Amino acid sequence: MGKDKKKEKEDEGSNLDNEWKLKVSKHLDNLIIVYEKIVNTFKDIDNYILKDAKTREEFETKVKNSIEDLPESTREVFTTFLEALP
Repeated sequence: MGKDKKKEKEDEGSNLDNEWKLKVSKHLDNLIIVYEKIVNTFKDIDNYILKDAKTREEFETKVKNSIEDLPESTREVFTTFLEALP
């Protein structure tokens, strides 16, 4: 096998190696975006809703109202949070 053919095969293998890494990296980027939104919502709950609520019921209602527009899977995180409160 000539040097050019060998180099071509190595480049092909390298591209395949990088292809899966790019896919994983893109998936991780998407997860980071989702989790940043969740973290920011928790911060809003802590910084605004909790401070403004006069009762636990008011707090829970405001949290539920604040998450209405989130995707179902994200809302479940906050529903679980509310259910786990002491």
